[in-house]
Amino acid sequence: MVHKKSTYIGRVFGIPIDVDYSWYFIFILLTWLLSAQYFPVHYPNWTNLTYWILGSLTSLFLFVSVLLHELGHSAAAKFFKIPVTKITLMIFGGIAQIARNPKKAGQEFWIAISGPVVNLILWAVFHSLASLFSSVSGIYAFCTYLAYINIVLAVFNLVPGFPLDGGKVLLALIWGFNHNLKKATIIAANIGRIFAFLFILWGALSITIGDIYDGLWLIFIGWFLDSAAAVEIHKTYQTHSNEAI
Repeated sequence: MVHKKSTYIGRVFGIPIDVDYSWYFIFILLTWLLSAQYFPVHYPNWTNLTYWILGSLTSLFLFVSVLLHELGHSAAAKFFKIPVTKITLMIFGGIAQIARNPKKAGQEFWIAISGPVVNLILWAVFHSLASLFSSVSGIYAFCTYLAYINIVLAVFNLVPGFPLDGGKVLLALIWGFNHNLKKATIIAANIGRIFAFLFILWGALSITIGDIYDGLWLIFIGWFLDSAAAVEIHKTYQTHSNEAI
């Protein structure tokens, strides 16, 4: 018996939106962290109800930001006449599933870069709103956090490692230079593994100076990126086993 791992919540611009069950876990965890720790430390004069309302709304809009990021990819894909089958929100963000891979390096580049560009636009919007409402602590806190998280999403996604957008941007640039998708994929994936190793090394160094929590997260991110890059390399060799790489 097959059990569904996601919930359908509707369509945006005709694209089905699913929420993976892991999303509920991270939503609850993030709401608790914001409501019980982050906001009380930075804004100690609020009521408990205010903390929990702002914590919930901020968590929700963080995932709205993720959804808009994926819609950015989707809009670019649709511009190049590539169908988008669905968008799934999950514990580590989201994924826009397209019906086929881009056939040109330029298409790969614009589809990959469009997500981080959306986050940069959201950063500018929330940063401007925070400045406009600096005297209203609730709105200021809400907008400041979302401005921060969107710039983090943009920068992190541009790290040149699969399956992050930066890895796909790098792939597109190499592909455009050497006009060989297979070689470009191998080169980009191996560069991604180098960055994964740097994350692991950074995490190990963080642990040695006592920053265990951040260090473990960095190691986990590095391991995740290395595994994804290794899968991409293996898949490329398997797909083109009868062709010269």
